[in-house]
Amino acid sequence: MIHIPKLVFAGTTDAKVKDNDVKFGGLPVGLSIAKWPVCKECEVPMTFLFQMKHHRERLPLGKEGRVLYLFQCENEGGCSTWEADSGCNKALIQESGEWSNTSVTELPNDKTVMLPDLAVQSWETKEESEDEQHPAWTHLGGTPIWIQSSEDMGENYRFVVQLDYGFHVKATNLSELPIGETSGYEGKKSYQLKVGEDDFVWISEAGPNEYYCPFANFGDSGSGYVFVDTDKQRPAGKFIWQCY
Repeated sequence: MIHIPKLVFAGTTDAKVKDNDVKFGGLPVGLSIAKWPVCKECEVPMTFLFQMKHHRERLPLGKEGRVLYLFQCENEGGCSTWEADSGCNKALIQESGEWSNTSVTELPNDKTVMLPDLAVQSWETKEESEDEQHPAWTHLGGTPIWIQSSEDMGENYRFVVQLDYGFHVKATNLSELPIGETSGYEGKKSYQLKVGEDDFVWISEAGPNEYYCPFANFGDSGSGYVFVDTDKQRPAGKFIWQCY
């Protein structure tokens, strides 16, 4: 089985009903600022991508209360974020007792990029199929959809999450979002969405009340893959990405 998140923009009416155990982009929750990973190559604090608590079916992390956090460097220096052991990304598993009640309210560095803050309104769970015309690139569980050759992280690591370079996100009322400029091309409109204090991304119409929202830098139309080792004493994670 695979589990597909149905995404909405955080802070909107669409996100009033959401899964509070998972989030994409924005700022992490429950993580001490002291644990925010720093890129080994450029020494800039990494960008937060994703977090989710242990879930028996969707994200089994070996123990109740554990949380998976995913970061990668989004600095323009071209750091080796695609490699598992480069020190330019981080898949961190935090134990329940390490949860921080002091919220992170701002980025640790003005060079750290913030990604759009997205919530999961609901989940679609279905059988995995190789014959789908439009495969679910972003999913939990099942098997990875490789762009290049398959990669092995080691005998104790198993695949748990795949993230695409962009998402389709529901937005019933765009006026609830910090929208700046607009543009149009071939009958479709794009909107400048403010992210954080100074950054923005362009979201574009993808259907009724649905918008395509670019996310992390995984190269040319790439996809990221998370693997975990759920050891009882020393849980660990690894992250890689591939592109065309």
